[in-house]
Amino acid sequence: KGTSGTRIFVGNPASGTATARLTLDGGTVRTTEVVTLPGTSYRAFALPIAEGETIASVDTFDGQGNRLTHEAYWH
Repeated sequence: KGTSGTRIFVGNPASGTATARLTLDGGTVRTTEVVTLPGTSYRAFALPIAEGETIASVDTFDGQGNRLTHEAYWH
């Protein structure tokens, strides 16, 4: 939730999640694929957040593009 320094947002989504989308307050959207960490069953995604940027929402989607979650409590 802070704005100082460069940060990385890391998520641990539920099974069936294929992609994640981070929307910043300024309207910039960053999207990434969910990966399984080699040798584990741990699934994760990571997205960069530059200094001064703030999160507006984080959404996750299944492989067909259906939204699974919407989190907008970042303020």
